[in-house]
Amino acid sequence: MNSIQPLLSILIPSTPDRRHLLSYLLECILKQQYLRLVQEFDVGNITAYRYYDTLATIEILIMEDKKENSVGVKRQKLLEHAKGVWTAGVDSDDLVADTYLEDILKALETNPDHVGFLEDCDINGEKSLSIFSIKHQQWDENTDGYDHIRCANPKSVIRRSIALQVGYEDLRFGEDRVFSEAVTPLLKSEIFIDKPLYYYRHISSPHNERYGI
Repeated sequence: MNSIQPLLSILIPSTPDRRHLLSYLLECILKQQYLRLVQEFDVGNITAYRYYDTLATIEILIMEDKKENSVGVKRQKLLEHAKGVWTAGVDSDDLVADTYLEDILKALETNPDHVGFLEDCDINGEKSLSIFSIKHQQWDENTDGYDHIRCANPKSVIRRSIALQVGYEDLRFGEDRVFSEAVTPLLKSEIFIDKPLYYYRHISSPHNERYGI
């Protein structure tokens, strides 16, 4: 199994207090394509779990700690330990569409640097729409008919070799924007899926030194 390189690594940073949400997310992903837990290991003080599907086309890599590390550190370690040609991040308190894997794997057949798509958002009960696409080079709001412009993003599908050129900074929030705006200019080709594949759910709380997944 370890000698086979997956096409896609789904990277999930998490914390113990989110396990009930993570279980729901995993159920949503696992029902789309049979995946099973094949490895549990430690990365410093972070516990990691690796799932594979039958043909090792897809892996899910989860890293969990009690917020000793910033979300930026966990995203970086996930990226470094991933084995896929492409990576896509999912936060443990979010969800994905029922056709998430099917649509992404179909798009990867054309060997793009990036697969973009839409994100359905619910922020404090307010509905909005995000776009992940390399046609946008910076984050913005209320542009081209979208509420949130997010360029390429930790949540979208990025060729891992290019993502590694940028990496994630040790930040407890805002690491996604820093990465997003740095990696987007390096991505030269894209398949865009014009529908929501990601469901973001957020209730605001004050940032502090322990903030972050």
